[in-house]
Amino acid sequence: MACHVSCQRGDFTLSARLTLGPHIDWLGVVGASGAGKTSLLRCLAGLESAAQVEGFASWAHPAGDNIVLVSAQTPLFPALSVEENLQVVARYNGVTDESFQSVVDDCECRHLLAKAVTALSGGETQRVVLARGLLANPSVLLMDESTSAMDTKLRTRVLHKLKRRTQGVCKVIWVSHDWQDIARYSDEVAVLRQGKVTIQDMPANALSQAEASEPVSALQGCLLQGPIVEHEDEFTVFAVGENKVVTRAVEPGEKNASLLVDARQVLVSRTPLAPAQIGYVNRLPVKVKSLDTDSETGVQRLTLNCGNQTLFALLEAPAARHLAIQSGEAVYAYFGAGSLPEPARA
Repeated sequence: MACHVSCQRGDFTLSARLTLGPHIDWLGVVGASGAGKTSLLRCLAGLESAAQVEGFASWAHPAGDNIVLVSAQTPLFPALSVEENLQVVARYNGVTDESFQSVVDDCECRHLLAKAVTALSGGETQRVVLARGLLANPSVLLMDESTSAMDTKLRTRVLHKLKRRTQGVCKVIWVSHDWQDIARYSDEVAVLRQGKVTIQDMPANALSQAEASEPVSALQGCLLQGPIVEHEDEFTVFAVGENKVVTRAVEPGEKNASLLVDARQVLVSRTPLAPAQIGYVNRLPVKVKSLDTDSETGVQRLTLNCGNQTLFALLEAPAARHLAIQSGEAVYAYFGAGSLPEPARA
């Protein structure tokens, strides 16, 4: 079903068309700064009086009509403690004590209950605001960069529990800059550019399409996704076609895994190399679909096909001249298992 959201704010025009089918429980929204992501969520939440929203109710209302927006602009009551902030919303919405305790634990706020909200760090504030949003019993939860101040492990735990909690009860539309998170939890992703949805597709497809339309100099990377086939200590192995890819460990119980691959960190070779030679754990046989060269720098972008998924590689001008790889050629692509965990943040 089609959903059209339009709004005029000064010189900026939002005219976004989303496809919101019954198979979508989590929709990710990405885009550059100023693309209209926050404006889109505010329109869907009914906070923009001049907005026109068509087709959203038929997707949002089967589970109810309580649409809750959680963002950095969501205020907490400064005169109340964390627990008092949460209890105000819980009592108003008839939340049982058992449900209250469950939300507190899922958002990892137990140790924050006695704190003054003015003493919270950025990550702590985000968890409290998210908990308060859940205590409002939303049928649709709109999240605007609601986990950006949390470190990787904490963010993963909170999102994993949020995904489980909302299943079959609450639909989610969320804005995030983190493609790894978007890929792991979203059913589909909408890419916003200058107020319009230019792409909506499965996460890996959406990123590869978005990156393919960017200039070579702006290329970042791609997502590889697939079913998990085994776990090895701190790593997870998932399938991409007939090949296996190693990434960092995911939460127990997840069936699929993904890896965000930086195009600048992909090594290409015509011959198989031992991992010890290059320090990369992943080696995939790929086929070159196309080549594009930046006219100013000579940097070459290789679009590679691996198991019907797309992988990008960037070659600096000297390497591109030396290798002289041709479209249609079979080569090997080498890359790592993903970033190390970020330094802890509250």
